[in-house]
Amino acid sequence: AYEERTIKSPAQGFADWNFLTIKQRIVSAPEDKGNYILTTFVGVQAPMLGSPFTNKAWVVTPTLAGGKGWGDFDIQATIGTPVPTSHVSVIGNSLVTNVALQYHFAEFFWPELEFNDTYWFNGQRSHRDQLFLTPGIVFGRFALGGGLKGIIGIGYQFAVMPSPVVLSPALTPTYKHAWLLTSRVAF
Repeated sequence: AYEERTIKSPAQGFADWNFLTIKQRIVSAPEDKGNYILTTFVGVQAPMLGSPFTNKAWVVTPTLAGGKGWGDFDIQATIGTPVPTSHVSVIGNSLVTNVALQYHFAEFFWPELEFNDTYWFNGQRSHRDQLFLTPGIVFGRFALGGGLKGIIGIGYQFAVMPSPVVLSPALTPTYKHAWLLTSRVAF
């Protein structure tokens, strides 16, 4: 991810890098047989040293993910716990959850509403919680050839808890709002 901070201590640069992700599907069914999936994965994040947006630590994140569809509507959710390999007293251990509600129409359009919550057990954000809301839209699965499909999405993420009206360094674990852009190639 590339980040820009414009108000306090202006900076720009790349955030820590998603170095490796290993996924294992536990169970799934196609649309005509139940339309669901349950998957587990482990992500490994590498520090981008020299960047103003680095944790300066490798982070391993085991995660459980699931989804269920009903016609053109679906719900996807994840729960994970990032485990930093160093600087735990600063980074802390947390529980990260995500729920996305999507509706599919006109072949390539997927408007969505996403909820992202992080609760820190310890570290500099100990016992703090932050909830983000992200309205957005995903465009895709565009055929690219050779069985590859392109997907792109955009959303605007903003903090709803703690209240944006009272956000201060003492209450805000991370940030207030951000534009998000995603792209991927599926096969």
